[in-house]
Amino acid sequence: MTEPTFLEIFQSFILPAAGAVGGLAALIMFLLSKSQRKAAIEKTKAETDKAIAEKEHTLKTTEATLLKMTTEAAASAIEGQKVLIDDLQERLKTVTQEISDLKCQREESGEKLRKLDVKVNRLEKELDIREANIVALEEKLQRYEAENQE
Repeated sequence: MTEPTFLEIFQSFILPAAGAVGGLAALIMFLLSKSQRKAAIEKTKAETDKAIAEKEHTLKTTEATLLKMTTEAAASAIEGQKVLIDDLQERLKTVTQEISDLKCQREESGEKLRKLDVKVNRLEKELDIREANIVALEEKLQRYEAENQE
C-alpha cells in the first residue's frame, strides 16, 4: 500500500474536521445569539404594541371626532329648523291677523251695505210716495183746470 497523498489526507480527515468545527462554531454562535434574538423579538413586540396602541388611539380619536362632527351637524340642523319654525310662526301670525282684518272689513262692509240697502229702500218708498203725490197733484190740477174752464 502506498502512502496517502496530502490531498487524500486533507479530504479524509481535515475537511470533515473543518466541517465539524464549522458546525460547532455555528451551534455556539446560535446559542450565544439567543439573547440577541430574544432582544430582537422583544423589540419587535414592543414596536407592535406601540403600533396597536397608536391605532387604537387613532380609532378612538376618529370616533370622537366623528361623534363631535355628527353632534355639531345635528345641532346646526336643529338650529336651522328652529329658525324656520320661528319664521313660519311669524308669517302665520301675520296671515292670521290679515285674515281677521279682512273678516272685520267684510263684516263692516256688509253692515254698511245693509244700512245703505235700508236707506235705498226708504228713499225708494219716499220717492214712490212723492211720485204718487205728484200724480195726485197733477190730477187735482187737471180737475181744477177743468172746473175753471167750465
